[in-house]
Amino acid sequence: MIVRTDVRRRTRATILIVAAVVAAFLTGLLLTSSSVFGESTRSDRAAGLAVESSFRSRTTYVSLDGLRTASDLIAVGTVIGVKPGRLAGDPRDGPEGQVQFHDVAILINEVLAGPGTAELSGTQLRIEMLFLPGSSGSFTSSESPWWQPGASSLFFLRFDSSAPGRESVLVSPEGIQFLPDGQDGSLAAAGTKPIPRIEGSTVMDVRTALASQASG
Repeated sequence: MIVRTDVRRRTRATILIVAAVVAAFLTGLLLTSSSVFGESTRSDRAAGLAVESSFRSRTTYVSLDGLRTASDLIAVGTVIGVKPGRLAGDPRDGPEGQVQFHDVAILINEVLAGPGTAELSGTQLRIEMLFLPGSSGSFTSSESPWWQPGASSLFFLRFDSSAPGRESVLVSPEGIQFLPDGQDGSLAAAGTKPIPRIEGSTVMDVRTALASQASG
């Protein structure tokens, strides 16, 4: 009888120990899960915020043919105005936790290439840009001459409606080629490396080259 009582006591003690270990394990697992899957902190959200590019591709184009192939629309356009566009990020983080995009409204003066885009001539189109502070002279600087109202450039664009309010983006940093002397003048790189067959050419020269590439 005494032996059986001792066995029962030891059995109960073992069960209590096992239960305590399991409870501790589950508590630790719960705490770990809440830290992983619970509400993110500001630093987590800031670290996870991927700043979207203001041009569709990170590819650097070094030729007119490369730009032509990547573009949905190639057109001469004049900047009408620039205004703040959509915000990306988490509003709980305040202004410093968000990214401000801008919409650049351009008047399409002439369509040079792009399937089904001829009817866009004479219409307005918005280009979404992400302007960066301290980038004077760059294509991402809102203070650069090519983004000022009245400035004309040759644009290589992709249509993109993947974000609210977005209509189009530059195919790459080389997707804007400036016309510093107006639409009858020569083209110049807009803060990027010059591209052969574009730098120093006129819009007429590029139009002829594009037609030659398309027929070839």
